[in-house]
Amino acid sequence: MNEYRNRIINIHPSLLPKFSGLDAIQRAFDSGDTETGVTIHYIDENVDTGPIICQKYIPILKTDNVETLEERIHTKEHEMYIKVILDLIKKESENVNFEKGID
Repeated sequence: MNEYRNRIINIHPSLLPKFSGLDAIQRAFDSGDTETGVTIHYIDENVDTGPIICQKYIPILKTDNVETLEERIHTKEHEMYIKVILDLIKKESENVNFEKGID
């Protein structure tokens, strides 16, 4: 794991550290909370404990059922994932260019 530290990312359908592990959407829905969200984080040796890159809140609406909440969470995950990957690529490119002395 050490050689890949802060190199592998995970999308998790909750606002970590809350509802880590499996069935996060169902657990958030069943909790009675008024919001949940999405977390993108680096993985580490444990489950859903790596450094957080990005989090977005998603309200749990009174009209939601598990399926509608899951659909909204997955839509947000897809939006966030693309942005985070592009940001990480840009950051890595800037680091490489800086190390090589390229402007």
